[in-house]
Amino acid sequence: MSGTALADWALTASSVVAIQVSHALNCPLSETNNEMASCLRKRRLDEIMDVKVVVPEFKTRFGPMVDGNVVPNEPFRLTGVYKDLFSR
Repeated sequence: MSGTALADWALTASSVVAIQVSHALNCPLSETNNEMASCLRKRRLDEIMDVKVVVPEFKTRFGPMVDGNVVPNEPFRLTGVYKDLFSR
């Protein structure tokens, strides 16, 4: 597979999809999201994928999101911080 981390459509812009999926599957929403994550982990993949969500045109339903942990910042900003990883 090919692509670029700088494609604006590759990232999920916010937690709107997670909220929609949680609501559809009757998972609780909380400040820390631990309860929601625990509930979603108990669901089958097909249950999660079958949820109808509304996303902006040309955006992905499920994808990485800048969360400060796994994806610490916007990819274009990270290319400046981790130059050795992004140089040829």
